[in-house]
Amino acid sequence: MNGVETLANPRSKAVDSVQLVAFTIGGRLFATEIAEIKEIISYRRPTPTPKRPPFVEGMIEHKGQILPVISLRRRLGVTKGSAGAILLFRWGEKTVGLSVDAAHKVVSVEPISILSPPPRLFGIKSDYIKGVTNLGGRPLIWLDHLKLLTSEEEIVLVV
Repeated sequence: MNGVETLANPRSKAVDSVQLVAFTIGGRLFATEIAEIKEIISYRRPTPTPKRPPFVEGMIEHKGQILPVISLRRRLGVTKGSAGAILLFRWGEKTVGLSVDAAHKVVSVEPISILSPPPRLFGIKSDYIKGVTNLGGRPLIWLDHLKLLTSEEEIVLVV
């Protein structure tokens, strides 16, 4: 991560503000709750495994654990560019890696600034989006990454 930026004044931060980790995929800005992220590491190519869904890249070793890595790029149908970071998150009792183009910053978002998503946003159905806000003049899409990863629906990000 490059640093920390908050949308609200840190001294007047409301107790109920939402802390999100911002990251990019295909030039679009996304986020997920920081409470769900254990760690952010630099991307390293996973070892492929047989008989895996197309968006599962393979496995990596991290701190003595073997962890699966899921490509959010592939899940969203993004073919240009390359991954630069892996977000490690808890999925039940396991830790799973989610590869993204880049992890940028932690943002503090006031709930009042989070809007409900339209039926589709950049090709993603609202079923997979928790909300949308603005970060530096760009839309920040708060993904429901667990729902996105468990769906079998084909999704193609419009970039």
